[in-house]
Amino acid sequence: MIKPENEKDCCGCGACAQACPRQCIQMKRNEEGFLYPQVDEGRCISCGRCEAVCPMSLKSRTDTSEPKAYGGWITDEPVCKKSSSGGAFPLFANYILEKGGTVYGVAMSDTLQAEHRRISSEKELELLQGSKYIQSNIGDTYRQAEDDLKKSKHVLFTGTPCQIAGLLSYLGKSYDKLYTMESICHGVPSPLVFEKYISYLNDSRKDTVTNFKFRHKETPWKPLGQTGTIVTYASGKEERFFPVHKDPFMNGFLADLYLRKSCYECPFKPAYKKEYHADITIADFWGVDHVDQELNNPGGTSLILLNSSHGEELFAQVRDGFEGKEVEFEKAVKQNRSLYHSAKAPSEKERTGFFDSLNHKPFEQTKRRYMSGLYWAVHKVRSL
Repeated sequence: MIKPENEKDCCGCGACAQACPRQCIQMKRNEEGFLYPQVDEGRCISCGRCEAVCPMSLKSRTDTSEPKAYGGWITDEPVCKKSSSGGAFPLFANYILEKGGTVYGVAMSDTLQAEHRRISSEKELELLQGSKYIQSNIGDTYRQAEDDLKKSKHVLFTGTPCQIAGLLSYLGKSYDKLYTMESICHGVPSPLVFEKYISYLNDSRKDTVTNFKFRHKETPWKPLGQTGTIVTYASGKEERFFPVHKDPFMNGFLADLYLRKSCYECPFKPAYKKEYHADITIADFWGVDHVDQELNNPGGTSLILLNSSHGEELFAQVRDGFEGKEVEFEKAVKQNRSLYHSAKAPSEKERTGFFDSLNHKPFEQTKRRYMSGLYWAVHKVRSL
């Protein structure tokens, strides 16, 4: 049965729980708010299925040594505006939906929980658009995707690299109608921290948060980094944290303080080992103005890496809806550091101190000590 010896050895993808034939594994939160497998040993039949599908040692399943890289944006301007960068995700998703297929991605629930969700219509697509800087609960979406594939539906499954690796390992075979897409991942922060932050906003503003935009485009997209966040309340009021360092949650996230422990030694950094788990990788095209000024679009520029022939085939189907061009891979990824490198881990003392403060002290005190713009700036300097 699966029992990670160290928390850093589990990425929280949930493949083990979904693969268990006895359904005796539950993904439960630890004190930091991250999901880990817990086995009901009384029901376990020691079949070994859970260990077999764990993706932490999964090898590459794609067929090219270096991807083709493209920079650009979706030509549908309203859709691009609702996207975090250049609208690469809806570009591909709309095609799959038009084929009668299903798309899997991350949505925010009514209670502001990040969860993977299956959609089958274009009207639902907006739920999955936009960045969500929290680790999503994968739920049983691997099972749902497998069921769709067995019914010969086209499927686009999106997520972090570890979630895509978990899906591929869970399926254990290839499907012609399955397309996988990963985003370049900085690391996934604790859902518990976000929940406590939302509670703090509710209490301190004497209102209720109904929507949280982790990225917005009220100002032009910036090719060198984040913009800011927008919080919407039940009263109709909006609170803007701009620039981004004015948002406490984002400060701690970008300072790598409360990421999942596996993120600090991530085995799914594709460019670093020249291994690609997803057919397609998408990201903001950071530093695009140093690669090609014509691709610096104020509405947002996406970087698309085609990691397999399967990904290339899909891109060929949607190419007419994309404004952009092929770019040299090494230049394109130069300022996307997260493609190559894991986040820098804080000291054990610092991390333990943060979560002790989060769980036992007023949030205001934790925010001042660990989630300020200065804290992020100091971390950034130390990481250089």
